[in-house]
Amino acid sequence: MVKDDLKRELDAIFEANVKRVEKVEKARDLEAEAQAEFLAEFHKRRMETYRPALEEFANYIRPHGWTAKLVEEADTPLRYDSRSDRNSPSRPASVGLEFHHSTYDGQRSSMGYPHFHIYCDKRGRSVGFRESTIGPGHGGSSGTGVSGTKIEDLTSDTLQERLVAYFKKLMDNVRPGERAA
Repeated sequence: MVKDDLKRELDAIFEANVKRVEKVEKARDLEAEAQAEFLAEFHKRRMETYRPALEEFANYIRPHGWTAKLVEEADTPLRYDSRSDRNSPSRPASVGLEFHHSTYDGQRSSMGYPHFHIYCDKRGRSVGFRESTIGPGHGGSSGTGVSGTKIEDLTSDTLQERLVAYFKKLMDNVRPGERAA
């Protein structure tokens, strides 16, 4: 039989564990709530600021032989895929443009088409950028650009400035009207 003093010690251990679990769950709930609020703010800005700025940029480059397709992705959490017995990766909410030039003739590179995306970093409470200048018939670069940009700092003007800088890199990699061998 367990002695009374040992029972009290065990009860204290169990009580401390319950408090620790409650504290962790409360912190997790607060974090989930903060992430949901930030995601809602991103969706609002995506509709009110980012999409119009992207569409305006796309309309401007059209007469120069370029088309830009608006691409949006929903926030997709990590989930288990029983078919592959793996977790399918999470994807952040994003909005961006996929660029096509009239000389592409339906080609597609193994890396897809050049693109510029703004994505929601819920954990960091910021926005980041993914961009690729690689396209059919030409090389370039691909990766995640600067992350950690405060959502309030990404205005229509600053977004279009980033797009112009990106497009300059894209134009350095592709020469419209020239065919790559």
